[in-house]
Amino acid sequence: MAKFPHLRIIGGTHKRQHVYFDTRTNPNLRPTGDRIRETVFNWLGQDLTGRICLDLFAGTGALGFEAASRNAHEAHLIETDKSSCHLLVENQQRLKLSNVFLHRMMAAQYLAQTALKFDIVFIDPPFLAYQKADFLPALLHAVAPLLTASGLIYLEAPAVLALPEPWNWIKQSRAGRVYFGLASPHFNNA
Repeated sequence: MAKFPHLRIIGGTHKRQHVYFDTRTNPNLRPTGDRIRETVFNWLGQDLTGRICLDLFAGTGALGFEAASRNAHEAHLIETDKSSCHLLVENQQRLKLSNVFLHRMMAAQYLAQTALKFDIVFIDPPFLAYQKADFLPALLHAVAPLLTASGLIYLEAPAVLALPEPWNWIKQSRAGRVYFGLASPHFNNA
């Protein structure tokens, strides 16, 4: 798989292992960089033992594989692109991460059918999605009932986002042209 670009898992049981991806067949792929992942997992804690995570727009799988490496009980990766899914499966098998589950379907479809409750939902869609005015409110409305009582979402966007009620930011930062943060629909999570 050396012909493909790759990123490194930065922590946990698979630290320094490579995750491969292909921007030639999917030019919308935008891997979450090392610096951002390091910040996010410092916020979340280095050990995610027992947590169930959802990487809603998996793409490269960077966030889902990182969570799995940090002992998440389950990391569900949602992706529609055929070539990206193929590489996600190859990465999962090569890394032998039995806590990673791939679902090839639209995010909205998965959210409507799953019965799972998630501790962390990673939301890192192609930035073009934010051009649709109702994208974020509709997505957060669908995600909210699937969160555990202390559940959080991670958002990555091309600009600072104003969150609809009852969502509030817990942490926010910026790296280059990427704005990211953790948010909650629970007012008591300050």
